[in-house]
Amino acid sequence: MKKTLKFIAYLLLGLLVAYAAAHYAFWKLAASSCGNTVITETTSPAKRFKAVVFQRDCGATSGFSTQVSIVSAADSLPDEAGNTFTSDTDHGAAPASPAGGPKVSIEWEGEDSLLIRHHPKARVFTKQSTVNGALVRYQYAQ
Repeated sequence: MKKTLKFIAYLLLGLLVAYAAAHYAFWKLAASSCGNTVITETTSPAKRFKAVVFQRDCGATSGFSTQVSIVSAADSLPDEAGNTFTSDTDHGAAPASPAGGPKVSIEWEGEDSLLIRHHPKARVFTKQSTVNGALVRYQYAQ
């Protein structure tokens, strides 16, 4: 009886470890299947910051999104989601840009002030008001 219980305990432990490893591998692969395509970028007046509008595509199971990141002017866009603004067309409610996601425009209003314009029907997931010391303002645009 003890051997049977011990065997079952080791079997369950092995299955748990295998499940955890498979789960980790799946999410690691899912995260690495995303890619960013830069649409436009512009540096702040004194060249301290760079605002980047980009398309993030995570494969066939997700739609296109338009995102914005504010990074140091010397840095490249990291291969991750936008740190400032993320949106999609909400299944066609907002018009799509040629890149696939909703149209987004950016304009530096000063060294540490960025204006982001987007369609009012775009579904917004991230909308930060301050990023890396820069203030961000939003405005609807058609």
